Amino acid sequence: MKVIYLDQNHWIELSRAAHGQASRTETLSVLDTLCKARVSGRASLPLSLAHYIETLKQQTPNRRTRLATLMLELSGGMTVASLQMVVRHEIEVALQRCFPSRVVLEPFEFLGSGLRHTAGKNFGFRLEWPLEANDIPAPQRTAFERLVLAMAEHSLLSGVLPTG
Repeated sequence: MKVIYLDQNHWIELSRAAHGQASRTETLSVLDTLCKARVSGRASLPLSLAHYIETLKQQTPNRRTRLATLMLELSGGMTVASLQMVVRHEIEVALQRCFPSRVVLEPFEFLGSGLRHTAGKNFGFRLEWPLEANDIPAPQRTAFERLVLAMAEHSLLSGVLPTG
């Protein structure tokens, strides 16, 4: 699978194309090609912490919402590891080459999911169900949790709550 990192200006242009406002005629076909590549598993289009920050700089909430929706749809919520984690891993790899029997590599995943992964921080957010929820079948609880977490991720990226 190819990992394609798009700069924020490209995400903005793709969002414009998705809403009929592209500044370049070829952008809509590029968007279609990227969508097909992601769905087929040939490409991953992860976001980074910079994308979260840059998206929040957009002045208009509706524009941020449209942009965040496209970014999350096309990226599938996939994010790259934080800069600190990448640098730490690269240093560990270099040290292991010099001292193979003395340095043990920590587990590292370049691609992960959500702001938690790309910020390199656990925000301690999780859903806790009351005891009465045990009556709800596990697949429905799991589906609801995914929905709530997806809404939270969208709000973190767009800066807009689902309620507006």
